Amino acid sequence: MTVIMVDIGGTHGRFACEEGRELKNCFKVAAATYPTFADGLESYTRQFGYENKGDLYLAVAAHDDGHGAWRFSNTNQWIIRPAELARLGWNVRTIVMDFYASTRGALALGPDQVEMIKQGQVSTRPRAVLGPGTGLGLAYAITLPDGKLHVQETYGGHMLMAAVTEEQSEILRLVQRFKGVGAVVVCEDIVSGRGLPLLYRAVCERQGRSAHYQSAEDILKATDQPEVQDCLRLFHEFLGIFTHHAVLTGHAFGGVYLDGGMIQRLREAQLFRPEQMMRFFDLPGAAVVERDLGQTPVWVVKDPYVALRGLQELKRDV
Repeated sequence: MTVIMVDIGGTHGRFACEEGRELKNCFKVAAATYPTFADGLESYTRQFGYENKGDLYLAVAAHDDGHGAWRFSNTNQWIIRPAELARLGWNVRTIVMDFYASTRGALALGPDQVEMIKQGQVSTRPRAVLGPGTGLGLAYAITLPDGKLHVQETYGGHMLMAAVTEEQSEILRLVQRFKGVGAVVVCEDIVSGRGLPLLYRAVCERQGRSAHYQSAEDILKATDQPEVQDCLRLFHEFLGIFTHHAVLTGHAFGGVYLDGGMIQRLREAQLFRPEQMMRFFDLPGAAVVERDLGQTPVWVVKDPYVALRGLQELKRDV
């Protein structure tokens, strides 16, 4: 029986086949490559010689529309319809939000699959898994009294974005103006692949420069430009503020796992600057908050298929 695990974000789909306890033939593809998810799934199974039917486990950055379909609220045009997949011979065993699966996966990773960027006290207190991809995800892992793990999903990426410095305040005012009358600026408008061009445009406007780049991909290729350097510094600063809020809101002093496509791309390009982020994570405040934040470890997830690992954990729960 073919068992396929799929993690579908705002831009990419990640596929793998579970054989025993191993994930085989992990494969990443831009969702725009195929008109439908079913087409992408068929292409994957054909490419690696798997039977085009079996069990399917899905982690999606989408929402259930209440009418039998999961729809994405970002650039991904795929629509996941379990009934349609069933007619094609697939048994959809699980559909969960992507950061639900990422959270389960992150907590199952070994020490060689994460990188600690801030020392702290490892404990069983709640932990947060967060990170910018096309959007901005956040979930909490809570250890229950019986030792089982509960994952609390959130809309944390849609929290209102806050500023600490005057520069950050001016940037938020500009982004709000770009969004239009009556708009509010949420964290995902800044700390995400979708938000990076807005942040870059705001930096250029503030500095009286022309904004030459329209996509996150193009911005990350122009790091010799001073406005791009400022944009990436502010991206890390706002990521620190978001992480600060996420930890305090969820009492997640047991640790933070940073995941997401943007983090991976920044690391691959050697542009990830944890020291800039940490300046705005460890903010001064009440003594008890400073104490607990100071003891909170932070890791970066190195495994790009962490959500697929999480789907494996969920499969074993059944």
